[in-house]
Amino acid sequence: MSDSRHTAALKFDQTRASESEEQSRIALAAYEACHELTACMLTAALGAGNPAEVLIAGAGGTAQEIVT
Repeated sequence: MSDSRHTAALKFDQTRASESEEQSRIALAAYEACHELTACMLTAALGAGNPAEVLIAGAGGTAQEIVT
């Protein structure tokens, strides 16, 4: 791991990430639905079972964008 990536990893704070996700759910009533909708749209656009690579720029601390 490069020095800058290692330094960034050391600064990660799981508590702040969880708080950020909670605040996102408060601010955006359809938080979970947004991730589900995106997954459905990607499946429709790419076709189910077709291999693809997707870049998630700025994934949140708990990475729900990726998990979903």
